[in-house]
Amino acid sequence: MVPPRPLFTYRVIVPYSESANLQKRFKIEYTIEAPDRETALQKAEREFFAYTQYNSASWVRVIEREGIRVWKILPDLPQTPQTIDELAARLRSDDEDILYNTLLSLGALEDATASALVTPLLRHPNPDIRTLAAETLGKMGDPSNLPLLLSHYTNEAPATLKATILTAISRLARPGDPVSDIIAAALGDKDPRVRANAVEAVERLRLPTTTRMLAPLLEDEDNRVRANVLKALWDTHDRAKLAATLREMATHPSHWMRASAAFVLRHVRIDQHLKLVQTLLEDRIPEVHANAWKALLVLEELDCIPLWFEHLNPLHVADLPLIQAKIEKMGPPAFERVLAVKPRSREEYRQVQGILDALEQQAWQQQGWLGWLKAKHRRFFGRP
Repeated sequence: MVPPRPLFTYRVIVPYSESANLQKRFKIEYTIEAPDRETALQKAEREFFAYTQYNSASWVRVIEREGIRVWKILPDLPQTPQTIDELAARLRSDDEDILYNTLLSLGALEDATASALVTPLLRHPNPDIRTLAAETLGKMGDPSNLPLLLSHYTNEAPATLKATILTAISRLARPGDPVSDIIAAALGDKDPRVRANAVEAVERLRLPTTTRMLAPLLEDEDNRVRANVLKALWDTHDRAKLAATLREMATHPSHWMRASAAFVLRHVRIDQHLKLVQTLLEDRIPEVHANAWKALLVLEELDCIPLWFEHLNPLHVADLPLIQAKIEKMGPPAFERVLAVKPRSREEYRQVQGILDALEQQAWQQQGWLGWLKAKHRRFFGRP
């Protein structure tokens, strides 16, 4: 069970030429909802070719791929090619604050056009600027930057830079790219950040030659490394052994191990899953509880209903609409569970009443007036 990836809005500009007029250039813009930049580009290209096939014109349209631009639509950031180029030009500044903030903005936008201005910063004297430049190149998604990033992954490089380059590699590498040796070596690095990011790269790239090297890291002393290994091996390794490791982490004296166990429970399912999530929800350490709450929100079971409301607190109020949508999806079988909820605030009371209203309406639609009447009677007078 993998939680759905959030969708973002991207603008994609596709330049093209037509066989009827090779001297003229055209472009078409798409607004795409997608979980990442690469998917947005793929969707835009499918729309382009679908239109081309639908159109009955005799000439041929050809994409000019070197001119494609993709960027994420975000508030308070440039949203046209010209203004994004103006932002990128600030990378010529000598002011480190300007460089840092500009790299952050360009990384958020994910527009690869500025890559040529970012790559020189991999040699900047400030290690923080070098690391952020590597991160930005990874987010920009241009595979042609991979060889340069690989050249900066050396034994002498700071651990933060190595870890960041590994994440960038996992975004940029394609099948056949020579990254397996570097990632395999990184799995044995002395720094846990490097090891953890190397495991993520193995999972993302699905590297068969290095997956077998992950099993020993189930005993790693670092909580994030162990969590990443569990996720990476879940579909290919002995699940009984992995589940045992997960349960051990959930009861570990280190609260970071317990927090990582709760994180993994968002991505996998084991026997007595909900019971383990509930145990972690009762943990007094905020980081553990926060991750366990996120794991609970992934689930869609009737037994989750009392837990959602039992552990609801002011930090979780923003999740009430999601909880309501999940309960309404369960339909009339959820009615009794919601009816048993004892709201602890006016907002909770309003939300519970709204859920009951929606479930009554579903009872009307699915069971007719008799089903609706029974639900209404139970709501106000208890069981008939």
